[in-house]
Amino acid sequence: MRVAEDPERFARLTDVARTAVMWAWLHRLGVPLASRYPHETMLSELAQKTLWRTATGTFSDTPPNTCWFVHEMDLARVYGKFIHEWRAGGEPRILFLHRDPRDSLLSMVRFLTDTRPQGIGKLVRFGLYSDILHSLPHLDEQIAYALEDEQFPGLSELRSSRWLAAHPAVCRVSFEELVGPDGGGTLELQEAAVERVVAFLGAEADPATLAKSLFNRASFTFRDGRSGAWRAAYSEAAVRAFEHRHGHLLDLLGYERR
Repeated sequence: MRVAEDPERFARLTDVARTAVMWAWLHRLGVPLASRYPHETMLSELAQKTLWRTATGTFSDTPPNTCWFVHEMDLARVYGKFIHEWRAGGEPRILFLHRDPRDSLLSMVRFLTDTRPQGIGKLVRFGLYSDILHSLPHLDEQIAYALEDEQFPGLSELRSSRWLAAHPAVCRVSFEELVGPDGGGTLELQEAAVERVVAFLGAEADPATLAKSLFNRASFTFRDGRSGAWRAAYSEAAVRAFEHRHGHLLDLLGYERR
């Protein structure tokens, strides 16, 4: 089919093909698609064909200027071929973006209880946890539940991906560095972090220019974009509970306990 004959159909089919490639790569990177997304999306015939077709390809063959963004990399599910290639050649380069887990948990609770028109996305378990949190009338109760549930979104992914924070070949960068002055950080930390990432990727870009575009109020999950909000939202009991159950994550990522 030539584009000129039916540009709308061409665009639609291209989107379908691109989505199938995305599903295939996410599966190879260990994302548990079947429990995260609607069943029919993951198991479409094209997605399955694409998975088998790309199974023998190398991960370093990712097209230029392409970035695979995932919320977790659980070594129990990531294709062993990826780990072997990455350790042998260092490609593709891995960035690990983290945030104070106390803020991450609070942000997820607020996101799942928000009533914005755009909703909470298509992740299946988001709807389930939204139901649970909405049944709890107070923020204290919602935070307490999130702290106790081992599978609560965000914390479970962080636990399974914590090897990224320890591996010397992974470039670590924090939300607190990148958020800049608009989010309670500093311009100096922001530009230094961007410069570190640019150097790690070997990219040709001006860190100062990139830094100006990082704080995006139009982002789907944006609320207030500030660090340290947990201090005002957590009760003393919640602070103690977090440090008891997840204090090792604070230590690993370099955040001070209270």
